[in-house]
Amino acid sequence: MFRSCIAFFRSGLLCVGLATSLVADNRPNIILIVADDMGYSDIGSFGGEIATPSLDQLAREGLRFTQFYNCGVCVTTRSGMYTGLYPRFPGQASAANSSLRPEMTTLGNVLKAAGYQTAMTGKWHLGQEAPLRPIDRGFDEFYGLLDGCCNFFNPAQPDPDFYNGGLVRHFAHNEETVTSFPENYYSTDAFTDHAIATLERYAGSGKPFFINLNYTAPHFPLHALPEDIARYRGKYHMGYERMRRDRYARQIESGLFDPNAVWLSAADTKESDFRYDNEIVPWEELDDETRRREEARMEVYAAMVDRMDQGIGRLMLALEQSGEADNTIVIFFSDNGGCASWPTGDVEPDFVDHNEGIPVGDGRGYEFVGKA
Repeated sequence: MFRSCIAFFRSGLLCVGLATSLVADNRPNIILIVADDMGYSDIGSFGGEIATPSLDQLAREGLRFTQFYNCGVCVTTRSGMYTGLYPRFPGQASAANSSLRPEMTTLGNVLKAAGYQTAMTGKWHLGQEAPLRPIDRGFDEFYGLLDGCCNFFNPAQPDPDFYNGGLVRHFAHNEETVTSFPENYYSTDAFTDHAIATLERYAGSGKPFFINLNYTAPHFPLHALPEDIARYRGKYHMGYERMRRDRYARQIESGLFDPNAVWLSAADTKESDFRYDNEIVPWEELDDETRRREEARMEVYAAMVDRMDQGIGRLMLALEQSGEADNTIVIFFSDNGGCASWPTGDVEPDFVDHNEGIPVGDGRGYEFVGKA
């Protein structure tokens, strides 16, 4: 059985730990899987109600980290993850400017120099041009997004004007820009498929491999397949406050937290007093239409996590079938935890207009899961 650990890693620890293992004989293969904007309690082994049997198996048979930290947003966490450096530099206060620099050594550089076959699939977000692309920074193979997240059904579709001014995300396969995608495309499945194909190509070559699979799920926009959404219809009718308490109870029961400590902010037992954030309207005060939209957002979000877990299960099966499982370390974590992004101020009317009449989860819309 492959060795596994499931965590929300502190930036840099991974680089240090793996670099020190390269002197060993029979060096292990490494599969590093990263979710995007997935909350701490979303998966089953961390208290969630979303069906994540593949990740739960990794946690059950491996090592579950419970107190690792990140940099709070995509770019900074990923920069720290690949370089082992704290991603804040003099004169660079913003996340966008606290990124990868040409002179920095990456995890891909180190492992490739040590004789590993290297590949990256999915979200990079650290540079679109040479010398900052994955193929410039130690990865032999790359397929995915060089910048941020995109439409899950058609990555060539521009972002809406209200969010990014109609920006078209940069999707690439090695040196080539990808601008067209087949019918029935879904990026989560495509990233899984590419990682599996790379694994099958690298396995049995006599050289160790490092495969980095960076999903964009469950980052906004909320896009999911109808069959996945259907499994969660009606499962969030209890509202976000009850869901939060139920997750906390499962975390205590599983031994994740000390039952004698108070871990929830404003952890009052009365529903009406359960105000963990003053901007969030209590569930019972919402009108029926707003409740249904909130339920739909969470149903689609859950479906996105579910589909990612299905993909991880397929990848683990391919690993077993390759004969490399006994000598492979599998690591999973989320880049920066749950995302509370939500259109505010002058973009709110445009957001509402853009999504009017479009079901949550449909590729024509651009929905956020929201803070609540």
